[in-house]
Amino acid sequence: VANDPAIVLQYGQQPGYAPLRALLAAEYGVEDTQILVGNGSLQLQDLLAAHLVRPGMTVLTEQPSYDRAITTFRRRGARVVGIPLEADGIDIARLEAELKRQTPAFLYMVPDFQNPAGVTTSLEKRRAILALAERYGFWVVEDVPYRRLRYRGEGVPMLRDIDPRHVVTMTSFSKLLSPGIRVGYMVAPAALIGAVTREGENTYLS
Repeated sequence: VANDPAIVLQYGQQPGYAPLRALLAAEYGVEDTQILVGNGSLQLQDLLAAHLVRPGMTVLTEQPSYDRAITTFRRRGARVVGIPLEADGIDIARLEAELKRQTPAFLYMVPDFQNPAGVTTSLEKRRAILALAERYGFWVVEDVPYRRLRYRGEGVPMLRDIDPRHVVTMTSFSKLLSPGIRVGYMVAPAALIGAVTREGENTYLS
C-alpha cells in the first residue's frame, strides 16, 4: 500500500486488494479470478452461505464443529446437521447415509487440527469425501486456518490439491499473524467467486 497511496482514498476492488490476490493466486496455482479476500474467513463463510443457502436447506458439518460457523449458517436459514468425528476425520458411513436422504448446500469441515476436536482428516477420508461430493453433487468447504501451525509429522494434502472441482478453500491470517488483522481469503471456481463477490458488494460495497 505504501507504493500505491491513492488506494486509501478510493473504494477498494470488490474482490480484494489486487496485488494480494495476485500473490495468493500464484501460491495456489490459480487465476486471480479464483481468489476473494474478505474480512476474515467467518465473513466469507457468511457470504458463501448467503449465496448457496435458502431457508430450510441443509448444511452438513463435522460434529463437533466451529460454533460461529454453525451460527452463521443457521442465521442464513440453514438446517445444520452434524456428522460425528472419528480419530481420523468424519464418519464416512454416516456421511453417506445422510447424503442418501438429501443433498446439502455444502459440507463444512476443518480438516487440519479441527476446531474444537483437534482431529486431522486422513488422506483416505479426504479422497472418500471428494468421491461423495462428485457422486452427490455438493460443495465441500475446507476451512484451513490452522493448517500451517504444524510442529511435527507430515502434512496431508488439502482437498483442493487432491481434486478442486467441488472444493471451496477458506483460510485466515488471524492465526498466523494477528487476530486483529481480520484478513481472510477464499479460493474457488471463478463463477462462484463472482457470485459471492456480488453478495459482498450488496453488503459493504468494497
